[in-house]
Amino acid sequence: MDITKWAEDLTEEVYNEWKTKYSFWKDGFEVFYSPVRYRPELMIISLNPGGGEKDFQALDFPKFQDGNFSLPPKNRYLITKYRFAKKVRTLFEGNEDVLKTSVVTTALLFRSQKIDYWKKHNPEKTRLPMERFAYTKVQEIVKKVEPKKILLIGIDAYNRLRKNIIKIENENIVEKTTIGRIITANAGCIDILIIPHLTGPHVSHKNMDKMKKAFVGFLNLTKNS
Repeated sequence: MDITKWAEDLTEEVYNEWKTKYSFWKDGFEVFYSPVRYRPELMIISLNPGGGEKDFQALDFPKFQDGNFSLPPKNRYLITKYRFAKKVRTLFEGNEDVLKTSVVTTALLFRSQKIDYWKKHNPEKTRLPMERFAYTKVQEIVKKVEPKKILLIGIDAYNRLRKNIIKIENENIVEKTTIGRIITANAGCIDILIIPHLTGPHVSHKNMDKMKKAFVGFLNLTKNS
């Protein structure tokens, strides 16, 4: 099966799960922020889609209702004006070609303004099954796409992945910042870089420079491996 068709079918699966069990969660979900390709140089995984019901309605819900589960034609981090996307573009300065071909998803798939909002407004009896469902789908995504490298943005995303989705080994702290650690690791033959969240209140220019330096080194490993 063509991997784009596979990704569209998976998006439809998530939509059907949301529609039949979790449509009370008006903020909806988002599976892929980008086109999907096999064996990309990089997969980007953050915690969960930001925004709320208005964003879901504007971006995806109407086309899903029409049975259209097509993927974004371009990596949304390249074109959207959201603060997080702008920070990603800053991180990738000089490596826009890598961002253009990256496959982008999240650990939780379901959208919320902040993770605290997700926990506060979604009781455990529904939140935990939704999270478990998302973990199985992200596990399936990583297995099917087989990225050469993974960039994990945010320690919460990292913790959820290593506890629920993939076996992460050989963690090594390569840099410490005032907002958290920068860590390298691997999951089998996949090299992983973990960086602090990009839109926290204390992401100074110095912290961003440290993350950019670590990221460039990580990409060079990609090119030399």
